[in-house]
Parts: sequence; structure tokens; C-alpha cells
Amino acid sequence: MNQIQELTLKVQRELYAKLLPGEVLLNIRENWLEKLLETHHCNVEALMLGFMFADFKLQEATDLRKPNDHIRMSLDYARQAFDRYSEISLDDQNIVLEIIETHHGGNHNHIESKLFKNADSLAFLEPKGWFHFFSLNYDNKGDQSFGFAMRKLDEIIEDRYLHVDLNDEVVAEAKLLKEKYEWMKLRMLK
Repeated sequence: MNQIQELTLKVQRELYAKLLPGEVLLNIRENWLEKLLETHHCNVEALMLGFMFADFKLQEATDLRKPNDHIRMSLDYARQAFDRYSEISLDDQNIVLEIIETHHGGNHNHIESKLFKNADSLAFLEPKGWFHFFSLNYDNKGDQSFGFAMRKLDEIIEDRYLHVDLNDEVVAEAKLLKEKYEWMKLRMLK
């Protein structure tokens, strides 16, 4: 096993033990990556390590009430890991760092970061992704909590929909998933 595989397994074990982003979203994201990889060739090892690092510090950042800081925190953690795993090539490191930095938007120099951003966005557009995200924001304390959770869900659906840009086929899939969400929301809020 090479160092990039070793580090990926280490980070994966820790990531899947955390509440956020949650095993549900991670599994949906992984399924989307597998589907996208059927038609796109890339450095899969660097992509998978970037997958594991991208939201690695989301739980900690959320606990600090600074969820947007998870990108900076994950970048710092990845750089420290690369100091310890020095056999990982600079090219692989650059791909991983770009995946972390751009998974919520930004310029992509590597196909791996664009694939990951699209898979990450599509995970939130999936019905399981909606319900998982809703459950993280709903505290079962009445209509105010329900309304808050729905507003947060609307925001994330719109944001992630706008980030899907891999190709026309993937954009069409994202549009269909967003329409399903709108249909469900209309019926649920009647």
C-alpha cells in the first residue's frame, strides 16, 4: 500500500465516525463519483484523498459555530498530513488541496476537483440528501424549527444546484432532482 492509499484509509475511518457531514451524504457523494468516473478519467487516488479531506473538519468548524471555516481548517490539516506523508507527490498534493479549496465553488485546474464539486453538489440534491440535511437543522420544537429547517434546505438546494456544471447531461440530472425537491416541498407545505 502506498502512502496516498494509507492516508486515505486513515482519514476515511475518522471521517465516517463524525456526525458531519454524515455517512448518508458521504455515501451518496461516493455513488455520484463512481457514476461520474464511468465517463471521466482522472487520478482516482488523489480524488479519493480529496474526497476524505474536503469536509474532514466540518464537524469541528460547526461546533465552533463557524461552518464556513471547515475549508480553511481542512486545508491546514491536509498540509500537515502531507508533511508526515512526504512520499505523496506534489502533483497529488495539489489536486487534493484544490479539491478541498473549490468543493463549494471556485476555479478548477484539475478535473478531479470539478468531479468532486459536482458529486458533492448532487448529493444534496438527492432525496436522501434533502432529508439528511433537513434532519440536521430540525430540532422538533414546533413550526418555527420546521420553518428554519426548510429555509436552510431551500438555501442549500439552490446553492448546490448552481454549482453543478460538469456537462449538459449532469446539469439536466441536477435540474430533474431540483424539480423533484420543488414538487415534494409543494405537497408537504400544503
